[in-house]
Amino acid sequence: MADRLAGYSLDSSSLIDLVDRHYVRAVFPALWERMEALVAEGRLVVVDQAALECKSDAARAWLEDNPKAIQGALEVWERARRIVESVEKDHGVAPVETRWKGAKDADPLVIALAEERGFAVVTSENKGSVDHPKIPTVCEWQGVECLNLVEFFERERWSF
Repeated sequence: MADRLAGYSLDSSSLIDLVDRHYVRAVFPALWERMEALVAEGRLVVVDQAALECKSDAARAWLEDNPKAIQGALEVWERARRIVESVEKDHGVAPVETRWKGAKDADPLVIALAEERGFAVVTSENKGSVDHPKIPTVCEWQGVECLNLVEFFERERWSF
């Protein structure tokens, strides 16, 4: 098993799975204490656009209670623009066939923040297809490590 990473850029899909679907605080309080410790250490971040994609009361409440988790900067937007260009030019994904061009999509920003800080991305997305890549595929293309939730827990050596 690899050593723990410097940190993690959490995609909205993972936060939604954590808060609303599989790991609710009432059942997994120790998980949430550990997540909040990572936030306090600056090792767990949610790019501002991904935070906006979280619509449930529980997700919004967690983000409000952990404002240090929400990150974003002009440098991240510029890096995200370059990632979108790479997806389109280097990997032949036409803008019409991918959501990567959409201004409201957080995916390129999630990856850009991880890339900028040397973090891994944590997502619940699958790889998608060559014509419609999702976060794990684009992370692979960018050389950014991508983990699902269980891999993230394992990386942190958490058990519940």
